[in-house]
Amino acid sequence: MKNLNRCFIAIVLLMLLSNCSSTKKQTAFTGGSELLYANQWNLIELNSTPVTSGKARLLFFPGQVSRVSGNAGCNNLTGTFDLTGVNFIHFSPLVTTRMACIEATREQEFTEALGQVNNWSIVNNQLLLNNDKILLARLTAAPVKPINLAQ
Repeated sequence: MKNLNRCFIAIVLLMLLSNCSSTKKQTAFTGGSELLYANQWNLIELNSTPVTSGKARLLFFPGQVSRVSGNAGCNNLTGTFDLTGVNFIHFSPLVTTRMACIEATREQEFTEALGQVNNWSIVNNQLLLNNDKILLARLTAAPVKPINLAQ
């Protein structure tokens, strides 16, 4: 009888442990990269300062070489990025157009911040770009607008 009780307890413990490990795996991938690619991300905060001009944005494209494009506020930007591990990201040096802009300092601040980003998360439809635990940029999700080729 004692052996039966021990076997029963061992089976219950194994089931509990296997459930714990699968829960951890699911939690680690919650809010995965599919959410990153599903939206346009509009900049609303940069280095703890609210951004009111609604032009700065990012779009992410998956592939063998993952691409990012968007706007820094006046100038367009493009480049590549790498996703590694769980929510780690590294942007390549970004290329921007060179139009004359009134708020060019915010653009430079935005592109410099992207160069410092090493991790990301999505919380409440907001993309948080961080350097370790320091929030560099907060962007809000917007539906991707389809391209109209008929124009």
